[in-house]
Amino acid sequence: MDDSTKQIVGFELMQVSQASSSIAMEPLCFKKALEEILNEGIDVKVVTTDRHPSIRKIMREEYPNIIHQFDPWHVAKGFKKKLIAASKRRDCSDLAPWVRSVSNHMWWSCCTSKGDEKELLRRWMSLQHHITGVHRWEENGTEYKCFHQDLSAQEQRTKRWLKVNSPSFQALKSMMMDTRLLKDLQQMTLFKHTGQLEVFHNALLKSGTSNNSSWPSKN
Repeated sequence: MDDSTKQIVGFELMQVSQASSSIAMEPLCFKKALEEILNEGIDVKVVTTDRHPSIRKIMREEYPNIIHQFDPWHVAKGFKKKLIAASKRRDCSDLAPWVRSVSNHMWWSCCTSKGDEKELLRRWMSLQHHITGVHRWEENGTEYKCFHQDLSAQEQRTKRWLKVNSPSFQALKSMMMDTRLLKDLQQMTLFKHTGQLEVFHNALLKSGTSNNSSWPSKN
């Protein structure tokens, strides 16, 4: 699907027998569809997918001149699940009120970074200050502050900030600084999405014979 026009520019069907497994079908089908699009002379600048490891490898090794982006929704959804799981631990229950805010912060960091990897990571990491009630800090001689408006004295006093040495904060920090996550974030700087394509896929599934049982009758 073309990002600007929302038009379908390539479509590929594959039988399970053509791949070694159902899991292997997606990257094979993806590569075949992309090759056909390129062979049509379409200038592909950016490709947005979920975090499928095999597709990631294909893009990195075979199409290094095409920018490969991830849909932030998929990454944020996975991170939120990890947060919820951590917040259910007895020593990390303080995380529970922050789950939605942390997920939203990831979304905001991607949305406002304007294609700058370093800025995206800096904004993401700034949460470690905010969540402890610190809204101004210094890094390498440069002073930074949170992007939100100044909090009132009452807001600052009543907000359930995490303590730096608490298990909750340490668990969050560990998840935020996960090497794989930081690598993924660098492929989310353009804030691209696959939602429209998923809507198209769902529409096909709903109209498919396997879903509505509209098999032709025998004479």
